[in-house]
Amino acid sequence: MTDTDFKKQYVIQAITFAANNLRLSSEKIEVVTLLRERLATSEDLPAEIQKLKTITEFSKFAVKLGEVYNYISGGVIDFLKVTERFKEHSHSLVRELSALLDVVTPANFNSLLSKNEEIFYTLKETNDEELDDIALREKKEYAQEENPFAQQDEEKEKFILGDLKTSTEFDFENYLNSVLKPVKSFDAFLERILQGKYTEEELNEYYDVFRQNASLSLEAGLEIVKTMHVNLYEALCLIRDGQLEITKENIDLMRASMIVIVAIVREKDVDISTFLDKAEKLNEILKIRKGKVG
Repeated sequence: MTDTDFKKQYVIQAITFAANNLRLSSEKIEVVTLLRERLATSEDLPAEIQKLKTITEFSKFAVKLGEVYNYISGGVIDFLKVTERFKEHSHSLVRELSALLDVVTPANFNSLLSKNEEIFYTLKETNDEELDDIALREKKEYAQEENPFAQQDEEKEKFILGDLKTSTEFDFENYLNSVLKPVKSFDAFLERILQGKYTEEELNEYYDVFRQNASLSLEAGLEIVKTMHVNLYEALCLIRDGQLEITKENIDLMRASMIVIVAIVREKDVDISTFLDKAEKLNEILKIRKGKVG
């Protein structure tokens, strides 16, 4: 067995053990089988997992699967503890696998995957100076009080956002440049919104940018990225109309949507589940606010 085969077997068996912890119908069992077969026959498992992260229905499961693959691909494995770690990994997949099986069926499995089949972006970065810190700039005492894992999340944010370049050459330049270009200035703008130092004109400008990028993301087949842009421009619209409160929590949820965008298009290999959860929370808040407005 080659090193690649060993990694595949570890990942696939983790999925199998996770599935064994669920009460599955014959249809859901078939989906698990299709998923296992796809991963088993993949010539590039990391790329396959990355692709799954860009598909709404598979994204959270793929994030967890990426963590499993990263472990087994690490430098040194303690084989005295590998069985214990394997149990932990398989258990960590249970929740997201269950959620995946609630929305993916044998009938739509291939169509969901095929729509992103040819979407691969390779970023060719220049040697320009890196952006100043674009991670979330929250007060530590507040973050620690509200979220005991805030420091860990902040480190992930810095890893995802911190090494963008001010000048970048991309494949699919019209799309990727459009998505990444406003990130630095918008991060600073969110700080000014919280301080009340903004104009309606600025809100409208970012609204137009994110609405355009949502449309481009839909054309590219990146549904999660599209949804994150929708979150941002709808939030800006409701702020402008006085329908969404300018609070630290709401600004944090908007930043989380921005972080997910960058993590996916930059293919950052880091757990973004915390930010996906926050983005989903913002999406729910927006639905409620829009309902009240309507």
